[in-house]
Amino acid sequence: MLFVHLTDVRNVARIKRHGLRTEGGSDFCHAGVFCVPLVQMEQEREVNECPTDKLPATIRSTALLWKFWMKDKRPRRGRPVAIIFKVPKGHWPAELTLEFRRGRGALFYRRCITRDVAMILPNAIHPDSVEWLKEVGNGPWHLLVAGESHLKQLLREYEQTGTKPFPGDLFQLLFYKPIPSRCIQRIIPLDQRNIAFKQRKSRDRQKTNRAESE
Repeated sequence: MLFVHLTDVRNVARIKRHGLRTEGGSDFCHAGVFCVPLVQMEQEREVNECPTDKLPATIRSTALLWKFWMKDKRPRRGRPVAIIFKVPKGHWPAELTLEFRRGRGALFYRRCITRDVAMILPNAIHPDSVEWLKEVGNGPWHLLVAGESHLKQLLREYEQTGTKPFPGDLFQLLFYKPIPSRCIQRIIPLDQRNIAFKQRKSRDRQKTNRAESE
């Protein structure tokens, strides 16, 4: 299973040498490597940045969920790039955050309990918050994930509730340990204005088509 971490293009040289280091850390959040599982899933998009007006859901890569954050965070700095990586052994458990709206958090809880999907809560989560999510179902679930198979189970139940995330929803994974550079698989520019990347992608597609025709 692959994961994606977004960063500024100016950090790429350092990441190639030293890997992804842990960041953050506060009373409300552990320090770690923030990322998302790299999967295709239905996502909603806002119309003119209005959270109440949404376009029909389309299947898109989860790598694009946090692209808006790069635009807001660093409007005058480098372009966003996606760091695609594998997780080495010994890096689990990780902390998964999934945000639910329209009462679907309660449905997620019931589905996991019914299907014996483990819901391990970090010690920092207050019991009252858990009871609220069980009953009302609006808000973020914070869960400890034991490994890739456990993560796939949780994501499957997340999608089965009918939840379609959109930019701004909490949908992230936090690894408590840094990711070594040897685990990085690809680095992909996400800026649509990157002409060189588009040209390279077009050449690769043409090569693939020629190989298939032969």
